[in-house]
Amino acid sequence: MMKKILFLFVLLSTTMAQAQFHIGLRAGMNFSNMKFSDFSDNAFFSNFENQAGNIGYHAGIYTKLSLLVVEIQPELLFTRISGSFESTDLSGKTFTNDVGINRLDIPVLGIMRVGPLRLGGGPVFSYQIGSVNSVLEDGLGSSTWGLQLLAGVEILKIQVDARYEFGLSDATNFVNVDGNNVNVDSRPSQFIVALAYKLN
Repeated sequence: MMKKILFLFVLLSTTMAQAQFHIGLRAGMNFSNMKFSDFSDNAFFSNFENQAGNIGYHAGIYTKLSLLVVEIQPELLFTRISGSFESTDLSGKTFTNDVGINRLDIPVLGIMRVGPLRLGGGPVFSYQIGSVNSVLEDGLGSSTWGLQLLAGVEILKIQVDARYEFGLSDATNFVNVDGNNVNVDSRPSQFIVALAYKLN
């Protein structure tokens, strides 16, 4: 038993000695889709329609632990996601509402490398700092969870990647339109493109 424990310890020590640690900067754009649906208990509006083409951004730092073809890459990012929807009340009056959320994202990604190609994915925890307007402010949750899938390349010190993030939990419980709170299902998803630079 002691020989097995010693063998595992030596193997782990040798493996960790071969691992490489890196830190870098990352920034990019995100094309978010804050879809609002399931407008339950709606006694104020006859129609809601989600609008497309919402652009946000992110910036922050990443760390990376590399061992052979496997990488673990945690990140800390400031992210702005955006969305918009159009609502029509029972009198026929139409409201266009632009919404946005500032948040701190912490993705932890497992990545496989094949030459310069990188493929992977992992969970992302988001702490929601606040809303950029009053439409979401009162119903905004404190945090959300998501799942990111990644494809990209790394050449020398430069990473370029594209990701898709699936929202797994609601960003807000209700929206405020013209003074009325309306319950919603709001799981934000986004397509992300980014450039990263390795500092060491």
